[in-house]
Amino acid sequence: MNVIKFKSSFSLGDVPFFKEYQPVLTPVSQALDIIQGEENAYMGIQIPTLAMILKHLQALMDGGGISVCDPLLRARFEGIEARFSAQFEDLDCILASSFHPRFKLVWVECLDDLKYDTREITRKQEVL
Repeated sequence: MNVIKFKSSFSLGDVPFFKEYQPVLTPVSQALDIIQGEENAYMGIQIPTLAMILKHLQALMDGGGISVCDPLLRARFEGIEARFSAQFEDLDCILASSFHPRFKLVWVECLDDLKYDTREITRKQEVL
């Protein structure tokens, strides 16, 4: 049997990067699969999905176990916040998420910074 030898383009110094890269970008890639999918393409899944990404990334930042990929982690977090800040405050998006039977108002606790008033959201749901 012939053994094919090849030279790896990775070194042992790359291992710490890959160990941190995976937990940083896995939730982002999973969320992209959900949001861009055809089966669950509803306005009501956008905010809860993004809220879960932000919660996960915040936990990684607070945990302190990420050092090599810290700039990537912070860039992902700040980029998502900046890009979707209007949707987090848009009443139509909030109501669509709160009407979705899978999420309802469970996702609200993930976004502590915005301090959603669940009573106000519930009152607006009843009006509609």
